[in-house]
Amino acid sequence: MFEKITTIVNGRDRILAVWQGDQTSELYNIAKAAGREVEHTALRLGRITSDSRLSAEAKRDDRKSAGVDSLRSLAKFSTRLEALRGDYQQRMNRLSSVTPYRDGDTSTPLIDMEIARKLSSMDDASARRLLLLTGEQPRLTEAVLRLPPFLSGLNDAEHRRIANVTLERANPEAFALITQEGEDLDSATKAVSKAFRLVVEVTGAELMTQIEAAGDRAEHLVNADPEIVRSLSGAA
Repeated sequence: MFEKITTIVNGRDRILAVWQGDQTSELYNIAKAAGREVEHTALRLGRITSDSRLSAEAKRDDRKSAGVDSLRSLAKFSTRLEALRGDYQQRMNRLSSVTPYRDGDTSTPLIDMEIARKLSSMDDASARRLLLLTGEQPRLTEAVLRLPPFLSGLNDAEHRRIANVTLERANPEAFALITQEGEDLDSATKAVSKAFRLVVEVTGAELMTQIEAAGDRAEHLVNADPEIVRSLSGAA
């Protein structure tokens, strides 16, 4: 069962995300709230436009203010999602069968590094991936998952796949739940990002206004070259 999370812009339904997970979770509520924020902004703009008491300049200022308020609200949603993603990653790590390094243990990291060096020196990348995915040599997989991917000759996607297969093998039920939560996180993040862009679309918010409203989340929300956003964020 899935739900299309939509919002209405200029009389048209705009899809923010397709939801397949828990519809009682905080993530779902954030995604829905992002849609409502867009609609609330459109209503405010309509009232401003139709208010004959306001001068053209006052309407322009009020439209800008309405846009900034909504963009800031969406930036807060984005900040909350980032915190929830951190919590999710911690739970993911706890579910993993990989034992973290103990304080004062210097030998295990050295052994892991040597394992990673030998894996990265393998000429056959497919054989390396297969060796780690089968779980037939758990000590090798454990070392790889404790270290950054590149040390073992893996890219980020390969490393995630090995981590997921290892977790699924160790705890399939918990893996299914945590995987759905990860998908929900991605869906909620997508919904907030799309809502931010729609508010920009209906208000005509300028780039600096977007960056200032987004704050620390500007690089994730503002639809512009990340280098430009970083450069302008310093001036905001």
